Amino acid sequence: MNKEESYYVGFKEPIIARRTLLETSKEVLHNLQLYEEIKDLKEKRTKLQSIISEEVDNLRISIKDLKKSLPSVSKTKIEKKTKVKTTPKEIEALEKELSAVEKELSSLK
Repeated sequence: MNKEESYYVGFKEPIIARRTLLETSKEVLHNLQLYEEIKDLKEKRTKLQSIISEEVDNLRISIKDLKKSLPSVSKTKIEKKTKVKTTPKEIEALEKELSAVEKELSSLK
C-alpha cells in the first residue's frame, strides 16, 4: 500500500467498539502476565530439580563412602523365637498367682 492510499471504516457504535477493544487488550495483558509468571515458575522448578539431583548424587557418594568405612560383617541367620507352649493347668496356676498379688495390692491401699 502506498502512503497516499488510505481507507476509512465507519463504526456504527464507536464507544462500544473502543470499550471492547480496550477490554480485550486488558485480557491479553493479563494473560501475558500469567504466562511470565508460569515461565518464572518453570525456571525455579528447573533450578530446584538440579539442586535436588546434585544433593542426591552427593548423598549416594556419602553412602558409598560410609559403606566402605564400616567393617564388614558376615550375615548370619537370626534364629526365630519359638513360642512357649502352655497347658491349661499352667494358665490356671498363673491366674491364681495373679489374683493373689492383686489381693495383696488392694490390702496395701
